[in-house]
Amino acid sequence: MIGRSLKSKIIFPSVVILFFLAVVMTVYSSIVFFRFSTILNNEIITVTSYNLGSYLEKYEHNTKMAAFSAAYLPDLISAVSERSTEKIFKALDGIVEYFDVSYFTVTDTEGYVLARTHMPSLYGDLIASMQNIEDALDGKISTYYESGAIIALSVHTGAPVYGSNGEIIGVISAGVRLDENESVDRLKQHFNADFSVFLGNTRIATTIVRNGERITSTQSEFNLSPDAFEEGFVYINYLDVMGESYNAFLHPIVNSKNEIFAMMVVGVSNSQLFKERNRLIINNTIICLVGLIVSFLILFQIVSRLTKPINRLAALVAGAAQGSLNIKDEKTEKMPDEISSLSSDVFSLVEQLRDSANKAQMASVTKSVFLANMSHEIRTPMNSIMGFSELALDDDIPQRTRDYLVKILENTEGLLQIINDILDISKVESGKMDLEKIPFNIHELFTGCRTLVMPKAVEKGIMLHFFAEPSIGKMLLGDPTRMRQILVNLLSNAVKFTNTGTVNLYAEIKNMSENTVTMHFEVKDSGIGMTSEQIEKIFDPFTQAETGTTRQYGGTGLGLSITRNILELMGSSLFVESTPGLGSKFSFTLTFDTLDATDDDLYHKKVLLNELEKPVFKGDVLLCEDNPMNQQVICEHLTRIGLKPTVAWNGRIGFDMIRRRILSEKKQFDLIFMDIHMPVMDGIQAAKQIREIDANIPIIAMTANVMADERNNYMNSGMLDCICKPFTSQELWHCLLKYLKPVNYENKPEEKTETESYSGAVFKTDDLLEADAEYQKTLQAYFVKSYRNKFNEIMTFLDAGDISSAHRLAHTLKGNAAQLGKKNLQNAALNVERNLRNGENHATKEQLAILENELNLVLDELELANSENKSKEEQK
Repeated sequence: MIGRSLKSKIIFPSVVILFFLAVVMTVYSSIVFFRFSTILNNEIITVTSYNLGSYLEKYEHNTKMAAFSAAYLPDLISAVSERSTEKIFKALDGIVEYFDVSYFTVTDTEGYVLARTHMPSLYGDLIASMQNIEDALDGKISTYYESGAIIALSVHTGAPVYGSNGEIIGVISAGVRLDENESVDRLKQHFNADFSVFLGNTRIATTIVRNGERITSTQSEFNLSPDAFEEGFVYINYLDVMGESYNAFLHPIVNSKNEIFAMMVVGVSNSQLFKERNRLIINNTIICLVGLIVSFLILFQIVSRLTKPINRLAALVAGAAQGSLNIKDEKTEKMPDEISSLSSDVFSLVEQLRDSANKAQMASVTKSVFLANMSHEIRTPMNSIMGFSELALDDDIPQRTRDYLVKILENTEGLLQIINDILDISKVESGKMDLEKIPFNIHELFTGCRTLVMPKAVEKGIMLHFFAEPSIGKMLLGDPTRMRQILVNLLSNAVKFTNTGTVNLYAEIKNMSENTVTMHFEVKDSGIGMTSEQIEKIFDPFTQAETGTTRQYGGTGLGLSITRNILELMGSSLFVESTPGLGSKFSFTLTFDTLDATDDDLYHKKVLLNELEKPVFKGDVLLCEDNPMNQQVICEHLTRIGLKPTVAWNGRIGFDMIRRRILSEKKQFDLIFMDIHMPVMDGIQAAKQIREIDANIPIIAMTANVMADERNNYMNSGMLDCICKPFTSQELWHCLLKYLKPVNYENKPEEKTETESYSGAVFKTDDLLEADAEYQKTLQAYFVKSYRNKFNEIMTFLDAGDISSAHRLAHTLKGNAAQLGKKNLQNAALNVERNLRNGENHATKEQLAILENELNLVLDELELANSENKSKEEQK
């Protein structure tokens, strides 16, 4: 009776409920799907309608920049003067792709074509009737949408070409074609919609394919008057295109006479939506019926077995939750049924999991001990290798031997980086990675990162571009060491996987309050790029994009994993965008607390040592070290900077030396370097005993054991700091400067004109300086030429209510001022830019007046400098 009652009370209502839910789910999901898909199509159309105009504005902007920039190319000016078609092509070689335009056309002062990049063999015809050519011959730069005999539809800009005497000698026109299928294909890829371009009522380009062919040369499916385009475009809910339904909108294109002569049509097909809705209904119906049958069978089986007392199972679960280990024996004897068996299995599984957790914890402890010991055992001999190699490089040795030593240092540093990466991974996994919060300067951080990656970039011929937006009187608070690790990891990867092109590091202020600054960082390269499948793998430890990458480019695959983990500890995330063959972009956003730069006393204590200066000290240093090679290396380092080292072979000897000096009232040691692992008495015991006799001497741990918990142990024993083996001269000097005052500084010889990195890359400093100087001259000349009327342009846009254009000009002016190092102008432009954001004009008259004044001062200064440079060159 009980079994029958359970079946009737559970199975019948369950079946009814499941059937009802199946019907409701099918109907509801179909309605929701169709509604959602319709909304999605409308959203796609709406978003595309608003963004297409911006996309076309980008085309207009590109043509303006291309025509304007090309018009000032010296080679082009010379070629137009000579009317040499061959030289014109040579001058324009490569800049079509650079400015992202489709073509250039060059004419003489009569409007006869001298050269066309899109049809090199066709020139000599007259195109003076085109409006942008006519305007350019009158000295004006103009942009229009026009139709021509060769190009059916394009947007192009004409700019006058001035000769050396200041007179117009020709016209260059840059354009983007809209009459090619490739152009609409790019738009479809960008907006995920179909595009058609009409000239009049004839479709001249389209993404729509029927029977394997594009439906070009067909007539439009609509007949609209120009008055229909009052709002700039026309939206059509259902448009039939050769038997297929579309949601579409029509974007008009006007010519120089403000007449609509062409249009672009964007549409999203509804046919697939109807098919998917019908398929969804059928699939849901089948799935629900099958699920109903399976559920009935499963319920029948379950209810058939639920005939035993359930209260015993409840008692079993309660006992297991309390950790009672006697339940298993009891239930085995008293409850020989299915539920009892299941409970027994669950209890056994819990016990196994408990044992596994204990074993995992023990394994974690064992791993930490192993890593600490491994770190010490490897770092100790590496300290001698790096130290002796670095000391030997300072001697007068043959070039071949020097090359060998450089390679030894290079590979030792590579091995050290692998060890550091493994230890960092261990710290993150164990939760022992601590972050500092100290003041630092983002520009100095960028400079340090550039110094580290520059040799490899120069070796590969890669251009490095670094830019950090100033934080206006603020010093950031954070962990500069970890920030440097993040940026160097990303930059090193970018340089490693880039064979030609550029690597850019960019930091932009996204938000600033009184006490915080939010900055967005980007590292972008033009390297080999990655697929979406490869991106999913790169953050796994010891994993690179594919198996062949490690063999070709090297590396452990730990850098990005560590970088992401550190950023997560900082409260951020690492984002990746990449295209195979085009490059990758890694970006993240961090919010820093800030200090006023004038109140930054801590920063001066943490500032990095200038690598061109060597401090000279005077004093006695006790070295407690049992390794003879380490003794020799460390003593040599200390002697070279004026310190007198005394060696103790273990902690006991070192302690006795200090105690004897106290008893005899002799001058005490100025500082103690204490190794940790020594015979007789280790460094921790020695430090504790030294503190017990109240010897007020700074004790610095010098060890290869750098795990976070070990560092805390050193500090608790009375040591003030820790320097890790192997160390460089710079690291040693940096540590000494915290506790000893230098008596002098020695500059390294300035006559060296070559810098050599451990990677073997050699580049000439003089050449780099000369290249930078020439680049600055070019920037200055361009700035004077381009920005003489820039403030008037900003005011013109403001008077016309075009706030976004004025904001864009202020932003561009700010960036160019930063490139020239003109801080006052940069800050003035930044203030105006910030007050023109979001389409609102909050810029005051005082701010605009300051901007005008600073711009005029810079222009006058640069014009004077350019004149002096020209005079010097003429005298030469």
